[in-house]
Amino acid sequence: HAGDRDMLRVLCSLYSLNYLEENMGWYLSNKYFAPSKADAIHEQILRLYDVIRPVAVDLCNGFGLPEDLIGAPILGDWVEAMSWHNTPEAKAASGSSSSSGTAAAPSAFDMSRASRK
Repeated sequence: HAGDRDMLRVLCSLYSLNYLEENMGWYLSNKYFAPSKADAIHEQILRLYDVIRPVAVDLCNGFGLPEDLIGAPILGDWVEAMSWHNTPEAKAASGSSSSSGTAAAPSAFDMSRASRK
C-alpha cells in the first residue's frame, strides 16, 4: 500500500531526526550543523508529530502488544525501573532499614557476590 509506505517513510524520518536532535550538542560543537539547522530539525520533528498523531494508536496497535505488556518497564524509563531501589532485595531491605524507608545501595562486594550465585 502506498499509504503504508508513506507512513514508514515518515517514521524513518522521525527516528533519524530525533537521533540528530538528541545528539545535536556533538554536531554543533564539531560544526557539522549551524544553529539554524538545529532549529530547522526541531521544527521538522514537530511537523512529523502532526502527521503521525492521527494514526498513532493504529500504529501502536499494529504491533499487537498484549495489554499486560503496555506497562512493562522496557516501555518507559528502563534505568529507573531497574535501579537498585526497585529491586526485590532493596524492597525487602527497606522493611528493616532506617526510618527513611530507603535501602542503601549495594557495595561492590555485594554486587560481585550476587553475580556468582
